[in-house]
Formats: sequence, C-alpha cells, structure tokens
Amino acid sequence: MEKRFVVFILICAVIIPLYYNFVMPPPVKAPPGAVDPGSGNPGVGEQGSGAGNPSSTTGGGSVPAGTQNQDGQIGNGGAPTVGGGSDASSIAEDGQTTPRFEARTVRLSNPLLSIDVTSLGAAVERVELPGYKEMDGEKPLALISKELQSGLALLLELPGNDVSAPTESSHWEVVSESEGESIAFRYSLPEGRSVRKEFSLPSDGYELEVAVTFEGDFPAAIDVPYRFLGPERIRFETNATRPNARVAGLRSPQGGFGGTEHEKVGDIPQQTRLDMRPFVWAGLESNYFACVIRPIEIGSGSDPKMVEIGDPDRSRSGEYRGWHKAGRQEFPYRVGFQQPVAAGKTDRFRVFFGPKDPEILAAYEEFGYPELIDYGMLGLLVRLFLFLLRMFESLVGSWGIAIVLLTVVVKATLHPMNKKNQRSMQRQQKKMAKIQPEMKALREKHKADPLKANQEIQKLFREHGVNPAQMAGGCLMLFLQLPIWIGLISTFRLAIELRQASFLYIPDLTAPDHLSHLPFSLPFLGDWFNLLPILYVIVTLVNQKMMPKSDDPQMQKQQKMMSYMMVAFGFIFYNFASGLLLYFLTSASLGILEQKIIRAELKREEENPDVVVTGGPALPPPPKPGQQVKRRS
Repeated sequence: MEKRFVVFILICAVIIPLYYNFVMPPPVKAPPGAVDPGSGNPGVGEQGSGAGNPSSTTGGGSVPAGTQNQDGQIGNGGAPTVGGGSDASSIAEDGQTTPRFEARTVRLSNPLLSIDVTSLGAAVERVELPGYKEMDGEKPLALISKELQSGLALLLELPGNDVSAPTESSHWEVVSESEGESIAFRYSLPEGRSVRKEFSLPSDGYELEVAVTFEGDFPAAIDVPYRFLGPERIRFETNATRPNARVAGLRSPQGGFGGTEHEKVGDIPQQTRLDMRPFVWAGLESNYFACVIRPIEIGSGSDPKMVEIGDPDRSRSGEYRGWHKAGRQEFPYRVGFQQPVAAGKTDRFRVFFGPKDPEILAAYEEFGYPELIDYGMLGLLVRLFLFLLRMFESLVGSWGIAIVLLTVVVKATLHPMNKKNQRSMQRQQKKMAKIQPEMKALREKHKADPLKANQEIQKLFREHGVNPAQMAGGCLMLFLQLPIWIGLISTFRLAIELRQASFLYIPDLTAPDHLSHLPFSLPFLGDWFNLLPILYVIVTLVNQKMMPKSDDPQMQKQQKMMSYMMVAFGFIFYNFASGLLLYFLTSASLGILEQKIIRAELKREEENPDVVVTGGPALPPPPKPGQQVKRRS
C-alpha cells in the first residue's frame, strides 16, 4: 500500500502541472475598453460613449434591430444610436441632423452608501461602500463598477412587445433632483406614453428606493411586461473560497419569509429564465457582500416573477472561469423581476447594496436578510464558533488573538476524547507486544497458507482482547475532527470582520499570509512564500512523532501514510486564509503540549494502576485482605 501511495503522489506531481500548462485554457485578457482593477476610480461624470458602458451580454446595450429609439430611428442591432457620445449632433440616413445628448451622472450618498446614477438608461453605474476598503486598503470598496464589468444596474426593459423600449444606451430626461438625495428621470415612448423612474437614497441605511411609473394609455388587450434588472456582476474577492451566487428569498404560503435559495452563478442555456414562484427578494451575492432587489409595492397587485438573464454561449465558459483571477465575477448574470405594466400606478422597489454582516442584516430581519449568510449544513457549529470568535475579539481587541483563544477552547473541549483515545492505543499496543512471539510462530507455521495464518492471528486477537483498529487512533481523531475543520473553514469564510484585519506581519486574515514575493512561480503554490502552512506541516509532523509507536508492521505503514498525508495537506492549505492557518498552527502546537500532558498522566496511571488520575486528590488504595479499616467518626 505504501508503494502505491508514493507512486500515486508522483503521478499527480507530473500530470497536474502538464494539465495546468498545456490543457487548461490560459487566463483571458479583459475585453477592450475595460479598466484594470486597481487602476483608479473613474470620477463622477466620466461616462463615455462606449468604454463607459461595457458591452453587455444581457439586458440590452444596443438598440435591437427593427426597434425605434427615442428619436424615431430604427435600430440595426449594432452600436447605440443615441445617448452615448459627446458630439452635439449626428447625421441620420435622411441627411437630417438629430440632437445627441451629453450623458449626465449624479451621485447620491449617505454615510454608508455612495451611488452614481447615469442618465444613460436611467441606471446605476457605480456603488461604493465608504465603510469598507479595496484590497489595497486605500480606496472605498466598489460593489458595482466598470472595472468589475458590472454593466449598468437597475435597468428597465420592455421585452417582446410593440412598445418602443428604452435601452441601456438611451438618454433619459432629468425632471427633478434633490442634491445627494434623489433624482427622477422620464423617457418618452410613442403615442404620448412615457415612463418615469425615480431614485431616492435615505439619509442612513444600505437600501436605495426606486419608483417606476408608466404614464399614458397602454393597450389593455396587450399584456405588456417589463423587467427591472440588477447588475451583471458584483464585487468578487480574489481570495474568496466560494464563487458568486444567485440568492433569492422565497415567500411562504402565509405571506411571510419562507427561506433562502443559494445557487452558483453559471451560464443559462436559454439566456432568460423566468421563475413563477413568489419571492420576497432576489439578487447576487459574493463572499462578503450582496445586491438584492425587493419589491415593496406593485401597482398591478400581482406577485412579480423572478427573472434571470445570462450568457447562453457555453463555449465561453472556459473564458469566464479565468475572470476571478482579475477580481471579477466569472459569469455575466442579471437577476431581477418581471411584472405587467400598470399604467398610472407606481411600482416601488428597495435595493440592498451592502455587506453580509449579521449586525447590519439584523436591521432587516423582517424581510429575511439575515438568511443572506449561508451557514451551511453545520450551521449550529459555525454560529457557535462565530459567537466565540466575536466575544474573544471584544475582550482582547485583536482578531488574531481571538483565533488563538478559540483554538484553546476547541482543543480543551476535545482533550478528554483525545486522552481516552491515547489510553486505548497504549493498552492495545501493550497487548499486541505480548502476543508478538505467538503471531510470529503462527506466520512461520502457516507460511504456505497466508489465509490460514490470518485466520489464526484473528483468533489470537479475540482470545487476548486485541483490537487493531483502536491502535489507529491518530486516523480516528483526524476523522472525528473533520466536522470541526469544515465548521471552522465556514467560520473564517463568513466572518467579514476578518477581512483586512491584521495580525503580526499578516495584513489580511482572510488572505494567505504572503510573507514575501518570489522571483518565480511554483506549480500549485504560486509566486508568494507563505510561512504559516509550512510551519503547520512541520509542527504536525513533530506531533505525530510523539504519538505512541506500534510494533505491528501494518500499523507502522498507516502511521507513515499519515505523515505523507500531512505533507499533501501542506500543498492543499498553502493558499488558504491565514486566519484558518493560524488556527491549524496553534492547534498543532497545543497538540505537542497535550501529548506531553497525556503521556505524563498515563505514566502515573501505570505506576499506580489502582489510582485513576482525574485532576483531583488521589483516592487511597483499597485495603488488603485482613486489614482493618479505620472509620472516621
């Protein structure tokens, strides 16, 4: 078994680099006109004709063929014909000069949100969270932006009807404005119809309110639906351990909140998917942030239907999967709602742009926002770890020390089980040592019949109460701790407080510790030297060396395999979050101390077999036969 395992490791070491270098598609460069993350935040009002609105795979972006635009021109399905440029006019096919509009961008802001709204499409082009920083620790964090290829958010579409619809490049007229608080737009439709769209940002909170009103006479015999759509992409953390997802809050039969669905973002073969179930809200989420749309008042009186729009071109899947390396969500994926037009009535929506922080989401508990945090199947354990972690941080003021204290609590909780396991291993090994001569004799006696030899040895085990499985205690403890490990991985993935929290030389506990940059790149590991995973492997191997050694050859092979596994874990954990590695390293270091304590206690038990070491005063030995026992009065 040992040889096969070594051969397996060698084969993997050869095949995986070949796959990454020659089979896997290379990282894709950003599309033309895209701005590289970290190259700077575009200023307000810098909307351009083309680069300012990245071409969208969903939700429009050009005037559809055969559709009239605001100026009565017929779209050809190509580049936008109105509202995108800085030229004062353009020449139509009939030679007439038609006016072109200068795009206008207005910033709405409060202490928690900064939102740029553009007159092109009457949509949101940028959302910043002033209370959070980009990975460089200087600029406010952008949840939606051109750099992230988000497209325009909160677009309005009228698909599949004879009403001339506004597009992502259509210019909307500003009809009212309150500086920094609200702005209202109007878009003129044929036959005296129009649509009004108003954005209002309260003085506090993470929700933007949007009101949509259709004015004029709409054909009663024609079901005219419209869509209110979110962005194509939102903030993606390069070091995140989970992909972006579509998240939706279901409505219960009683009308309240009925649970949450989390679905990984991917391609949609039909491009558009309509879900007829009743929803409270829906949107996109990343590791620590979310953008969800919540209808609060629908004029038609019917429940809006959740609509999802994505890229149907599956051949681009390999291309999109490389985008996360540049800090972008992989697939373009709009989530929104579709409902019929109710002329003369106003539909209102609340849009949450914010962090998945339990304290912040608790303010929206009646709408089920706390369920944006997916605690997973080990939710109770994860919630307990998060509670302890936050409690320790509030006491000591350091997230790094809080992680160390959490490790101490977990280790102390597992200590009785570990001690019992070590005692069992030691007893079994002693029994095994006593019957070793008989085992050798049986193997020699039945040398020509290995099956008969094994049967006789098993019989010998039963006679002397030997259970070889109990000697593999290290493996057993490893598997018993797997749920705890999984729970801790989820804990460090969900604790937004650890984002950009520093400890010692580590600038961010949610990222690898990145002690120094390497002048070259290593397969599997990258171009950074991370110290914590290497220290963890070394300390764990030392810990294993201190474990009781078995005289059984099979058990010795298993213990060697455990050592190989720990080296493999070093590769697996190499780019894990430094907060999680800090826990593993502390746990392994405490394990060495624990081994010494357990071995000392077991040694005392051997020297005094009638005394059980419990941590309290030792009980007196039982009286010898014929000895009188003095009783206390």
